Amino acid sequence: MKSQAFDIALSANSIATSEGFISEANTMFLRLWGYSSKKDVAGKPVANFFMHPSEAATIMATLNETGGWQGDFTAKRMDGSTFLAHGLATVMRDENDQLIGFQSSVVDITEHKQAEQVRRNSEALLNTVQHLSKVGGWLFDIEHQRFEWTDETYRIHGYEPDENEGSLDEHYTKSLQLCDEADRPAVLAAFRRCAELGEPYDIEYGFTTAAGLRRLMRSTAKAVWDGPRIVQVVGNIIDITERKQAQVVLEKWNTTLEARVAERTQELQDSEARFRQLSEASFEGVAVVDNGILLDGNPRFAEMHGYKLPEMLGRPVSEFVAPQSRRWVAQGFRNKHPRSHVVFGLCKDGKVFSVETHMRIGQWHGHPVYIITFRDLTESKAEESKLITLRMELARAQHLALVSEVSAGIIHQLSQPLSCLGTNLAVLLKLKAAELERCDAMELINDIVSDVTRMREIVTHLRAIANPEQVNRSSSSINALAAAVLPQLQARADHAQVHFKLDLWESLPAIHADAIQLSQVIFNLARNAIEASAGVPPERRMVIITTRPHTESSVELCVRDHGCGLSADSIARLFSPFFSTKSDGMGVGLRLCQTIIQAHDGQIDGFNNADGRVHDKFIPLSRVGGMACE
Repeated sequence: MKSQAFDIALSANSIATSEGFISEANTMFLRLWGYSSKKDVAGKPVANFFMHPSEAATIMATLNETGGWQGDFTAKRMDGSTFLAHGLATVMRDENDQLIGFQSSVVDITEHKQAEQVRRNSEALLNTVQHLSKVGGWLFDIEHQRFEWTDETYRIHGYEPDENEGSLDEHYTKSLQLCDEADRPAVLAAFRRCAELGEPYDIEYGFTTAAGLRRLMRSTAKAVWDGPRIVQVVGNIIDITERKQAQVVLEKWNTTLEARVAERTQELQDSEARFRQLSEASFEGVAVVDNGILLDGNPRFAEMHGYKLPEMLGRPVSEFVAPQSRRWVAQGFRNKHPRSHVVFGLCKDGKVFSVETHMRIGQWHGHPVYIITFRDLTESKAEESKLITLRMELARAQHLALVSEVSAGIIHQLSQPLSCLGTNLAVLLKLKAAELERCDAMELINDIVSDVTRMREIVTHLRAIANPEQVNRSSSSINALAAAVLPQLQARADHAQVHFKLDLWESLPAIHADAIQLSQVIFNLARNAIEASAGVPPERRMVIITTRPHTESSVELCVRDHGCGLSADSIARLFSPFFSTKSDGMGVGLRLCQTIIQAHDGQIDGFNNADGRVHDKFIPLSRVGGMACE
């Protein structure tokens, strides 16, 4: 029976050896410390069950010295969590009075301690509120005939707070004896009727404090019932001296003050109306929060969350905050100082948006609350992103402008010597053609002519880079331009063993465009296609140039190759300035093509074929006055 009582006890009971090792523990001990069986506990040092082993050592020392110990300590569960415990321990001795072990009984007092802290906080809050409002409180315990006063009650009477409860006699001395002699019987009679019959009272009387100050007091009280019995009388005491004095003044000036009050009331109403109008017209949301509950707000606050304001009032403000920001918001409510945060709001439809909040303590109907303003950062974030993009584009444009400036200089330097070289070669060929044939120098001269032609092509390319948007329009045939470009690339194609195939739509309308610039675009695309074909088997080394109608007023040109294709990231950046997939590429060719086509109000694009290897570029071109794009 004794063992059964030990095991089913509501307290956590344990027995330890004289060396301080657990030898027995009951069910509540296992439950409290989080163990599943007694074998998990047996043999463990007592110190293992303490958060601070030094506490265990102190308790053991006390037990050895005095034979008993009682007090609070911090216990540690098996999972490492802790709880506050109250323990009672004694030594165990045999019939020869020899120490054989220790027995202890422990209860979890965490909730009790927390409740005690809440009570202390409430008492502190009550004392603060009473001090601010200058209202003292008191309680009379009828069964024990004892009085309790709050700190403010002591201050009103002119006494220092006394931690000891006061008897009825002490109350007479400390309070009733300070009443005016003429008022004392009425005060005492009212108190007795309340304590004996349960009649509440509200009386005023003259009063002289312990410091000798003449005051006027007001006291109210009511009885506390426990079934048919009155067990307590609770009341308050208020110093109304200044109020009474003010009443005298107010009575003298009643007419004037009423007019002023009416005027001021109207001003306040007008001010409140203006404030409400400004709040409702504000681009920022405004919320009034007390204890985490939304008390009021402006329409903008409801609008940015996708609600109607009445839907939100009375609900926890955390419902309108995204989960990832709720911890920050909770910490913000614990901080009493004005502060700002960027958090994520939660809309009614589940959408999350970024919002900047400013929080401070304010008054709402005379009550301290949190006043919070909200500024939706969605647009500003988007503008910031646009600004970053514009800055990047500006840097690219500056880089491209530098290339254009350099290109213009190169063009200027090369144009004249190339022209002279070409002219001299032409004259030489006419004058010395037969003689050059005899000495086998004609092949060398032809190579020089070919090189001059290539250099002219380079100058043409650089001229387009330097002036990509200077369009000199004339009537042109897209088929003729495509066919004319191929001879310029034939030597390069033969070297790479790449074949050209033209698939040109008959009877295409003429286009009104800059033939030189469009030729440069076709040249660049075809050259890229030749280079992309170098790494594939010879039977796949083919570049196909196709033309066809695009709309009734535009045509389309497509350059295709059978290369290895491009990654999604490369396709996305295909026309970015200075981006190239070639180790020796400058990254200006396709950007130049895009600039020229856009100057013609057209459109250029690039993508992989369905097999992931064929790279297409389409150029829709209008036949009259520019481009007509989809």
